[in-house]
Amino acid sequence: MLALMLTKFDEYSLKNKLSPPFTGVWKALNAARSATNPHFANPNQRFAVDWVKVDANNNTYKGEGKQLEDYYCYGEDVLAVADGIVVIVVDGVLEHTPFGIRDRYNVPGNHVVLDLGQGEFAFYAHMIPGHMKVKVGDCVYGGRPLARVGNSGNSSEPHLHFQIMDRARLIEAASMPIRYSDIILNGKLTASAQISEGDLISAATLRR
Repeated sequence: MLALMLTKFDEYSLKNKLSPPFTGVWKALNAARSATNPHFANPNQRFAVDWVKVDANNNTYKGEGKQLEDYYCYGEDVLAVADGIVVIVVDGVLEHTPFGIRDRYNVPGNHVVLDLGQGEFAFYAHMIPGHMKVKVGDCVYGGRPLARVGNSGNSSEPHLHFQIMDRARLIEAASMPIRYSDIILNGKLTASAQISEGDLISAATLRR
């Protein structure tokens, strides 16, 4: 039962206070702490969440969903979850059509990593190429747009893969449990919460 083995960060409490990495209401996928979640068996991605936007019928796209632009989250800004320094920006990885052939060589696709300090790094993956809004060395405040949600890398459909980890490079890092502060969680104001499969969240306050 490799997927259920404990890691050194399973009971870790984040030192940084985080806001959601987006505006509006988004749904959490691949967030369960169980073997049913493909992230959970991998120490590098154990507590990652795939974020999407859905309509009233729980669909992630309009129409037939054959074009990237059909997906509600496609092109949305991803935001800094806290103040930090940009330490990695990867751009230029091509996107692919929804549920097309994934790029299993460039797994994260276009991505951004922020050093939040205190040994914690924020990782954003699968961005649109050519739409990075930051460069390595930039100091950013919480809520600043970093890039746009896309479908590059090992991604079946447009979504935001987000996680906190203990190092800047995904291949070397271990994933850490995430707790968001001051959010609307499934319609209720919540001061602090971890995220479960299917949760709907948004920021409780306007971004600066």
